[in-house]
Amino acid sequence: MWGAVLALAYEDALGNLMLRLPRKVSERKYYLDRRNLIIEDARSWFNSTRQDTTSFNWVCSVLDIDPGRVRDYINTLEPIQAKLPKTHKKGRPRKHRT
Repeated sequence: MWGAVLALAYEDALGNLMLRLPRKVSERKYYLDRRNLIIEDARSWFNSTRQDTTSFNWVCSVLDIDPGRVRDYINTLEPIQAKLPKTHKKGRPRKHRT
């Protein structure tokens, strides 16, 4: 179970989130703000020095992995850039031609 927690935190730190993209252009700023907050929270969890239950260091000790190596690796990665679909003048996403 704790391996899944670590994997999800990794995905969150990279910005690889499964958030539903709003259809309304006016709501997309909220989407991006929420996404950035999740990335920031995940990265602060990895960089925390706490040792209590559910902390990054505690999870690493349960999994018997070196938290320093994981932390160093995470800190070298850049979050994935959010790609919003281009919109028509009316604010609807463009349909791709096949």
